[in-house]
Amino acid sequence: MTTTATTPGLRRLENALTMLSPLEPAIAVRGPARRRWPRHLQAGLGPLSTHASRAGRLQCIPTDKDLAERGLTGQDLPAPLLQAAAHLLALTAPELNLMEGTTR
Repeated sequence: MTTTATTPGLRRLENALTMLSPLEPAIAVRGPARRRWPRHLQAGLGPLSTHASRAGRLQCIPTDKDLAERGLTGQDLPAPLLQAAAHLLALTAPELNLMEGTTR
């Protein structure tokens, strides 16, 4: 499930998690790392979102200005974006283990 690091986005996330309960999906939040969220966003996490975060199921997906403006190019994807993608892959497909661009 995905959302943005905004007050409305987090409100919708909590509503969706309530409807999906007892399922515990992986969550991608587009925006800065949680430690960089303003206080009002930190306070905007509801109980199910907070539980997901503490359980390691909430992953922030960093926004890259160049990628947003130019799209995919021949350059490597930014390391923070690749790390976030690897974490989400581990949550959604634990049987896959990507190392050095190969699968095991």
